[in-house]
Amino acid sequence: GLNVMLGANDARRWMTEVRRKTQDYIVKTYPLRDRRVVYRLVQVPAEPTLFSGQEDTRHE
Repeated sequence: GLNVMLGANDARRWMTEVRRKTQDYIVKTYPLRDRRVVYRLVQVPAEPTLFSGQEDTRHE
């Protein structure tokens, strides 16, 4: 769907910009068997957890 909206065949570039500019969300990628990829924005919990700040999971 992003490729159609962007008029290009590479939504990965757009997702790189989303990763750089979002602070409250993580971009998760889900590769499919037919070589397509599903991208999903997941909101980062606002409350600190036991493992908060130990690693950057923004590029999963």
